[in-house]
Amino acid sequence: PPAPSTGFTDVKTTDWFADEVMAAVEQGLMNGIGNNKFDPNGSLTRSMVVTMLYRMADEPNTTISNPFTDVQENRFYTKPVLWAYENGITTGSSATTFSPDAPITRQDLATMLYRYAKYRGENTSKFQAPGGYTDFDQISGYAIQAMCWCWSNELIKGYTTTTLAPQNICTRAQAATIFVRYMDQFE
Repeated sequence: PPAPSTGFTDVKTTDWFADEVMAAVEQGLMNGIGNNKFDPNGSLTRSMVVTMLYRMADEPNTTISNPFTDVQENRFYTKPVLWAYENGITTGSSATTFSPDAPITRQDLATMLYRYAKYRGENTSKFQAPGGYTDFDQISGYAIQAMCWCWSNELIKGYTTTTLAPQNICTRAQAATIFVRYMDQFE
């Protein structure tokens, strides 16, 4: 049976992410995947991230035409993708594709969240390079400022005490945690 405080059979009340998963669900940012499961260790996709951001923004209208051949009409992510693209929160994976089902890295999640904060008019000037991480040089150039801002605001913490793991795929539990931290500070 599900743990009493989560409702998900794969999220125990003792899991490090249990409170954040429940907060993300209660705040309408995320849903389970069905059958009383959340899939906390499952990969987060590009479409899931823009959908979470879209929900945080109260699902605004968008009027642009769809430039992406792989974003079909009437999918859960169609409006979020178009809104995020229209507002500079994301770009496509190419000029004509978005790759909605592609897993997203920690640095790409940080980049979208940073751009969302700018879109919302948040103060994005607080950032410094995190020290002591052996893989800091693995952050792609376009994501350095975003990763530094997320780290400085304690949205993303080290993957371990010595690594940031910017190229690692972000899990659903990690995303719930990062988004709840963002909402606690900025929303």
